[in-house]
Amino acid sequence: MNQSECAGCKMGSLTLTAVGLTLLYVIFMFVTGIMVRWWVMLPLGFVAFFLFRMQRGQTEGFEKKVCDWGYYVIIAGLVLRDACLSSRLAGIYGAVSEVAGEAAKTGLNL
Repeated sequence: MNQSECAGCKMGSLTLTAVGLTLLYVIFMFVTGIMVRWWVMLPLGFVAFFLFRMQRGQTEGFEKKVCDWGYYVIIAGLVLRDACLSSRLAGIYGAVSEVAGEAAKTGLNL
C-alpha cells in the first residue's frame, strides 16, 4: 500500500461532498457569532442527508461507515436545529403575547 494514499482519497465524490456539507452545517449550527438563517441551513442539511442516504446503499467498507455515521449526525443536527428554533419561537410568542396583554390592559384602563 502506498503511504501517500489516504482513506479519504478513496471515497467517492458524493460522500466527500456530503461530509463537507455536514461539517459546514455543524459549524454554522454551533458558531454563535454567525447568524445563519434557516433557509441556508435547511438546504445544506437536506442535501447532505440525501447524499448520505444515496451513498449508504452503494458503498462498502470504511466509506459505508462514514455514510452511516454522517446520515445519523445530520438527522440529529436537523432535529436539534428545529428544537432550538421552536424554543426561540415559543419565547418570542410568549414575549409578544405578554406585551400585547399589557397593551390591552393599558388601553382598557384596567
